[in-house]
Parts: sequence; C-alpha cells; structure tokens
Amino acid sequence: MSRKIFLSFLGTGLYHKCVYYKEDFESTPTPFIQQATIELLAKQGLQPDAVRIFTTKKAKEDNWNKSITSREDRNKHEDIDYCGLESLIMDAAPDVKAIDVPDGGNETEMWEIFQKVYDEIEDGDELYIDLTHAFRYLPMLMLVLSNYAKFLKDVSVKSLGYGNWEARDKNTNRAPIVDLMPITQLQDWTSAISEYLKHGYPESIKQQARNYKLWLLQSGAEITNEEKANDMMAKAIEKYAMERLTCRGIAISNGDAAKDLYQKITNMENDKIIANLRPLLEKIRERVVVSSDVLTNNLDAAQWCYDKGLYQQAITLLQEGFIAHVCQKYGWDIVDKDKRNLITSAFTIKTFDIPEEMWKVETEEDKDLLRVLLDDSLLNDCNLVNLFGDISNTIRNDFNHAGFRQNPLLPQTIKKKIGRDLVAFREKLLGE
Repeated sequence: MSRKIFLSFLGTGLYHKCVYYKEDFESTPTPFIQQATIELLAKQGLQPDAVRIFTTKKAKEDNWNKSITSREDRNKHEDIDYCGLESLIMDAAPDVKAIDVPDGGNETEMWEIFQKVYDEIEDGDELYIDLTHAFRYLPMLMLVLSNYAKFLKDVSVKSLGYGNWEARDKNTNRAPIVDLMPITQLQDWTSAISEYLKHGYPESIKQQARNYKLWLLQSGAEITNEEKANDMMAKAIEKYAMERLTCRGIAISNGDAAKDLYQKITNMENDKIIANLRPLLEKIRERVVVSSDVLTNNLDAAQWCYDKGLYQQAITLLQEGFIAHVCQKYGWDIVDKDKRNLITSAFTIKTFDIPEEMWKVETEEDKDLLRVLLDDSLLNDCNLVNLFGDISNTIRNDFNHAGFRQNPLLPQTIKKKIGRDLVAFREKLLGE
C-alpha cells in the first residue's frame, strides 16, 4: 500500500485563530493551517500515515514544541495563551515528526532543504502538501522537488494547498484554503503532452487523464460530461498514436482516428478544463491532418513517425502507403495481397529493366495487369521509380534485416535517406 504523507513548512509568525474553509468544509478554530488541512483530509476520508513539518530552529522554538504555553503579542505588548503545533497534531498520524532545516539564506542551505525534504519521501508515496508558510523560493522548490520525486521515487501529488489567512472575512473570521492542484496538474499535462509531441508515446497523457479523474473523485466532485470528454480525448490520442506506432496501414488509410482526435479536441474548447491546457491541446490538434485520401494519410503518418525518430515505422508506412495509393488508383482493394505484389513486381521490373520472358507471374491475367501498370505514368517517372527502389531495396531491407548484410548503412545515413525520400515523395505526389 502507498504511504500517505503530509508535508508542510512551519513559519515563525504569531498566528491567530481562524476557521479555515473549503467548499462545505470548516475547520475548528485554529492558528495553524496544518491542523486545518489535516482535518480537511480527514473529512475526505484520508488519514496520513506520516506527517513531516519542516522547521527552522526559531520556528521550532516559537511554533512547534508542545511545551509552548504562551507567546508575546507585540501589538498588545503582552503575553497571550498559545500552544505549539506539535500538541495539536501529535495524534494526526502514526508517525509525526518535525524535521530541522536551515533558514535557506544561501544556495548551500537551499539544497540542504531540498535534500532534507527529499529524504523524508519514500518510494510510491502519495504526497499531501501545504505551501502556506513556504516563504521566498520554497514554493518553487517544492514544485520542482515533487516532479523530481515523481521520476525517481514514483510518487504522486494528491493535494497541494494554501491557507489564505490574509483573505479572511474579518466579520466571520473565516479564511479560504486555496487549491493549488491545477498548478501541478498543468505541469504534469505539459510533461505528458511534451513526451507525446516529441516521441509519439501516449501513455503519459492517458495516465494524466486517469489521475485527473481520480483527483476529482477524491475531492468529492462529480464526474461531469466535460471530465468524461477529457478522458475520451486521451483515448483518442492513444488510438491515433498507436495506429502509427504499430503501422496499422488500413486504419491510417481511412483516417477515422485523425478525424476523431481533431473533433475531440475541438469539442473541448469550451469545457472547464485547466485554462492553460488549451494551448497544449492545440499543439496536438495543429499536427493532425484530416483527410479521406489514402496517400495523404499514409504520407502524413510516415512524416509523423519520422519527426519522432520512429524511422522503421516511417519507411514502412512510406512504402506500403504508396502501394495502397496505386491500388486505390485502379479501384483495387488496398489489402489485396496479389495486387500489392504485382505493384511491387512492376517497380522491380522497371528498376532492373527485366524482360517480359523473365517475369515471375502465374497467369496471363497477371501479366496483362503488369503491362497496364508498366504503362502507368507513376512507373514511367524515373525519379519516382528510383525513389521506390531506394526505399524497398536499400533502406527497408537494411532495416528489416538489422543491418546483417554486406555494407550495411550507417544510422545517420538511414535517417538522412528516409527524410530525403519523404520530402521527394510529398513533392512528387502531393505537390508540396
């Protein structure tokens, strides 16, 4: 089971009692946001397994120790009854500790604080973070640290809050707890979408959509049609990407996944998703080509793969997509194996100028179809024939045989050739 750990910094100020609230939750009157946040978690059915309060020497003396019974109120010029946070939360979890940290006045101390917090986090922890008294650069440090720990310790941030005492209603003495989770969620979305845009892998986007839904459920929110649309968008991205990652030529040719993805993102424009998420989704949408043309869809998919370093998928889709295009031109089924083999044979005949008596065909009908193909303008374009030969006989064979051949291509040569051939095919066939 994952450990639930509450993390907070304790300041040195003289804190006055107020009631902290969030939606229908109200804390008991308390000077400490940490106590209020733990009560909020309890209302949500969550009890921390561990509580870590990070304190400087002065904060520990002034605000933590259970031995504290009073403090000087400088405004009133008198001592007032006061208690340390330790006495209020000592039973909040099985494991409650104050962790000494330096004041953080220089870079060395900054990294010492970073390490102290990081050392308290265990693999797989669920983090519940309060940033109220994380002054100066500490909020930024905590956000960076949480991302660092997500990668190295597989943790997850479940709560990120701030007690806005300054915004309290002075008549009712109620102060809001501000939910900062959208900040860390935007970080996670940015990372997930960046991974997808760079490398084509959709898993992080799918996971982030799942995390977002779980967070809504945990916070007591209802799953609306808008949140369902968010989940459907992630699934549409996964389907679109997986077709390309696994070279699903038939699905790519019909273009349904591209149309669905484009529409899903378009439909989300007015949904109550994180506002700054929209530009990220637009980065995905602007790269989606919506078409019903077999050639356009396959060349676009090949380019998509090439741009993400998926060179084997790119060359496969380039060759097989072009063959599908020739099938479509003659009204043949794009998955007709015999017709596809004839098209490949026609290009081989043209490439090596093979005489008719050496054609490897089983029927006269096939021979007649070969003659038709050999008269086609596509096969009488020397540049196009050479391109197809380079793709089939040089690059793809070298790739598929893992370079186990005489004079294997260098990696950079393969990349350069595929990129060059993609540009040439697009110019020849799409006029780009």
